[in-house]
Order: sequence, then C-alpha cells, then structure tokens
Amino acid sequence: MKNDVEKLKDFIKTNPPLDEKWYVSYWEKNLDELLPNWKDLLKNPDVWKKIEGIKPRRDYDGLLGVILPLPRIIS
Repeated sequence: MKNDVEKLKDFIKTNPPLDEKWYVSYWEKNLDELLPNWKDLLKNPDVWKKIEGIKPRRDYDGLLGVILPLPRIIS
C-alpha cells in the first residue's frame, strides 16, 4: 500500500500536464490506469492524512470533484 500512496501523491503533484487541456474526466481515467485500486485507497483515513495538502499543478477543483464524492471512513 505504501508504494501505491506514493504513486498517488506523485500523480497529484505532477498533473495535469501543463501543455495539454485537462478535463475532470481525465482525473478519473488516468487514476484508473495508474492505480486501479485508488478508490479503495481513499477509503482509508490514513491515506487522506498522507495526501493532505498536496495540490496539482492546476484543476484542483476537478481533482476534488473526482475524489471527494467517495465515501470516507471518519475516525
């Protein structure tokens, strides 16, 4: 799981590519390709703590639109 969390963090930090148009659906499509289990990862409150404060290059609202609707376990 640790490696998957690092992949998720790197993905968020390095996207969207600065030289291409980016749509909300791309976040989900590309996350699915990189980490098929990303939705399960985000169900873990410890993962949320590790990605807190990490922002993408742009389209932060699009990223939030994809990851926030997921049910989260609140401790």
